[in-house]
Amino acid sequence: MTERDCDLFDHLPVGCIVADRTGAIRRANRAAVELLGHDFTALNGRALGEIIAIPSGAERAAGSEDGRAAGPWMVAIIDPPGSDRFLEATVSFIGDDTCWCLSDVSEFRESTTVGHATIELLSRLASNSDLDARLIKALDYLQELTGCEVSGLRLREGDDFPYFATSGMSQDFVVDEAKLCSRRADGTLNLTTDGRPVLDCMCGAVINAHTNPTKPYFTNGGSFWTNSTSSLVDVLEQPDPNAKVRFRCHREGYESVALIPLRSNDEVFGLIQLNDSRSDVFTDDTIAMLEKLSGHIASVLE
Repeated sequence: MTERDCDLFDHLPVGCIVADRTGAIRRANRAAVELLGHDFTALNGRALGEIIAIPSGAERAAGSEDGRAAGPWMVAIIDPPGSDRFLEATVSFIGDDTCWCLSDVSEFRESTTVGHATIELLSRLASNSDLDARLIKALDYLQELTGCEVSGLRLREGDDFPYFATSGMSQDFVVDEAKLCSRRADGTLNLTTDGRPVLDCMCGAVINAHTNPTKPYFTNGGSFWTNSTSSLVDVLEQPDPNAKVRFRCHREGYESVALIPLRSNDEVFGLIQLNDSRSDVFTDDTIAMLEKLSGHIASVLE
């Protein structure tokens, strides 16, 4: 940069950080120093990923060779610990370096329900604990957010998607419904014509993207939800003719059920399940918000 360029860079109203393709910080302007709570001496040479929780999509964009700007992503500050600021980040390219533009979006905490929920969820996903603990924190938050009696997180394990974590479910329910793979009478896997295991019930339909948004219980985002399982017992159609609907949630007394896929870049890693014995727990807006939040959880599973 020329002296004039450096002066302009330092006085930009948006926080800007220049890093090499490995993520090591080479330069930060005044706004970035203020946003991140470090002076430049403390930032210089450090990995940007040690300062902010960079989503995997942003990491891929920063390491790409096509030179296109990408983003935005919402990121949390992880150093210094306990920061209450959340940033919107975009990445562009200056020669062989990457330029990260950072804007403070913490005001969303007060201005919008979705913005608040996103920030709260990201704070849990960006904690310094291991991935398992972060996922459990995220699941606990979604249960707290919706006020549901029961929550569950299914994740891929081999061919199946057993429960990784649950809260409020009976032990019998967890054991009996842990596996989704359909099996024949002899115990062998029931397979599709292309050799993939058949996954039963609505969880299987959501994970396999066998959903039809023309039906009132499916969404364009591939989720299943209802506020009355009792009203669905006689009309619910299993989208996969090889699979079966188990109706276990209904038999357990849950009227409101939501199954939200954990999808990123067209890959499904599992789903979030929220159940309640009360009717009318969910709204269209609630499900839309959960679908947005699930994308952030899926991004840490890539």
